[in-house]
Amino acid sequence: MASELRVDKIVPTNGVPTGGGGGIVQIVSTHITTAFSTQSTSYTDITGHSVTITPKFNTSKILIDYRVNWMHLGGADTVGTLRLFRGSTLIGNNSDNPMSDDRMGILNLYNGGQPHMSQSSFTFLDSPSTTNATTYKIQIRLDSNSFSGSNIFSINHWPPNNNYRGSSSITAYEVSA
Repeated sequence: MASELRVDKIVPTNGVPTGGGGGIVQIVSTHITTAFSTQSTSYTDITGHSVTITPKFNTSKILIDYRVNWMHLGGADTVGTLRLFRGSTLIGNNSDNPMSDDRMGILNLYNGGQPHMSQSSFTFLDSPSTTNATTYKIQIRLDSNSFSGSNIFSINHWPPNNNYRGSSSITAYEVSA
């Protein structure tokens, strides 16, 4: 005979620690294998790099875990910056200053003139205070201070030989408060 346990919230025996959560309520993940490339010095949505979660509680926190396979093609020192949005709201400082803290990730794209593929990741704990469906998405740009015009930032593929492919993921964990 099979058993089934269903709960809405898990709380440790000693209670929820200050600033902590009680447990994972749900996990939603998007696995991305499609290729994306840009030469933009303006922030651009990374096609497909989003995840939608509907929190069960408005007190829950959402832990975002983003992992990306990327490649830079070009000969100049270049920096790519990533930023995270909840819906249309930038999470962090809403500044376009490349030295502000609106960047969730900084990819040093210097490759010494040799194309290569690398992996990067970041996590962020958000408090959306809602039970509505919430979409988190990622944007990227090449830093205009180091842009030479021949730089290409690619995700999940290596443009010199499109047979070399990677995959990326964005995962949202609802953490009970």
